[in-house]
Amino acid sequence: MNLSPATALFPPDWRAALDACGFVPEGVVFRQNGLVFRPTDRWLVWETSVPEASPDAVAFGQPGLWRRLAKDEDACLCFEVPAKAVARAEAAAADACAPGLPAFLEWARESALGHLPAGWRPPPRDAVLGWLPSEALTWRGGPFVRQGEVLLDPGRWAFRFPILPRLPDDLPPVREQFLHSLCRDAMVRWRMVRVGVTAVEGGRALIAEVDLSGAPPVAPLVLASLDGLKYVVAWVVEAAELLADVSVTLRVLETVGLRTPNERTEP
Repeated sequence: MNLSPATALFPPDWRAALDACGFVPEGVVFRQNGLVFRPTDRWLVWETSVPEASPDAVAFGQPGLWRRLAKDEDACLCFEVPAKAVARAEAAAADACAPGLPAFLEWARESALGHLPAGWRPPPRDAVLGWLPSEALTWRGGPFVRQGEVLLDPGRWAFRFPILPRLPDDLPPVREQFLHSLCRDAMVRWRMVRVGVTAVEGGRALIAEVDLSGAPPVAPLVLASLDGLKYVVAWVVEAAELLADVSVTLRVLETVGLRTPNERTEP
């Protein structure tokens, strides 16, 4: 079997876990039915195809880290976990029942089907808050401040930051188009985080969210999630605020209109 530098350094127990879950090595990846697992030195990546009936939308509320990403001319569903989060979770626990790669494999596999791992329960709120540094749920950048929240109920565990807490009802279609394009670019650039428009009480909001529903309850994963969320908010918020401000004239949008990217590159 040909191995990449990352798989060559794979811990032996991780190889055993992949074998036990039915993943078959194929070059530098492992396959199990339609699920592809690709380990790298920094990230553990799962990919699968997009169901034909799947709408072109961000799947807020779906358990796990699955995000729809454009890949060349096609799209795929992608699930990414920091390799260090798995290794640190194993190293930090003193007992043999520490949640290691098998728990993450089950999380990815079950959430790809829209399920939670059997018997999964979210961690207690006090435990989650105890993992957070001071002001971990507050982001500040220039004139902008955003307050995140922890979403916890019997079948849900997520962290969410509002990028635009309320979108204007009269947002022009061209601005809506560019806002969605900005969200897609953010998800390509930043891992783990879903970014998009969702319904909220009284209207719609632009949010960034990491859904840990089904995840092993380990602090390193929580901290990585919050880091990713803050990077996304910082990258998106200023452009999103400008696009949503209908009092500001953006002549470039009027020029481009609602043409497709291919049409915009034609002479």
